[in-house]
Amino acid sequence: YAPKSDQNAKSYSDGNKPVIIGGAAVEYYKKSRVGLLSYVVLRDEFRGCGLARYLHEEALSRLENLANVYGASFQKERNRQSESTTLLQAVFAETNTAEAG
Repeated sequence: YAPKSDQNAKSYSDGNKPVIIGGAAVEYYKKSRVGLLSYVVLRDEFRGCGLARYLHEEALSRLENLANVYGASFQKERNRQSESTTLLQAVFAETNTAEAG
């Protein structure tokens, strides 16, 4: 993906060093078996390129992994693990816009 202008693309090249252009933050709550997608952020120049969709999908994948690791061990400690136990029951998201600050 390229930013909105080629001139900006050059500013993100730092030799062989990777440059962070965005990210996502998630939290898993093992007692309630829910996840929270707290943040999806992108540099302004990379908005509108479809990257947030991939960050969102990866965040959900990471939440599922967290649930499988920490939720399963928590359920096992409580002797409640069964094949029908859903370790990630829901995902909540905080929403905002870049303009809101």
